[in-house]
Amino acid sequence: MKGAIFVELPAMADAELPGFDTVRNGTDDMGLPCRSPRPLANFRAGLIDGCIVRVGKTADIARTDRESDGLTVAECRIRTGRGA
Repeated sequence: MKGAIFVELPAMADAELPGFDTVRNGTDDMGLPCRSPRPLANFRAGLIDGCIVRVGKTADIARTDRESDGLTVAECRIRTGRGA
């Protein structure tokens, strides 16, 4: 992801990129933890909502926010199907 989306940021010496992971829990269940030195949880939630609308799907999204080692950690669990 860093190489595709954040191509220009390495040129900025003080840029700190957020860390994203994906955890597949099945074909219709995914975890998406994000770690950042900045509070990006609401921004990321908006991006996720927009993507779901864009592809014409519905989903249940559960989000948990916490602090860890000076980082904002937001964990989303996205479930599609099953009446989502």
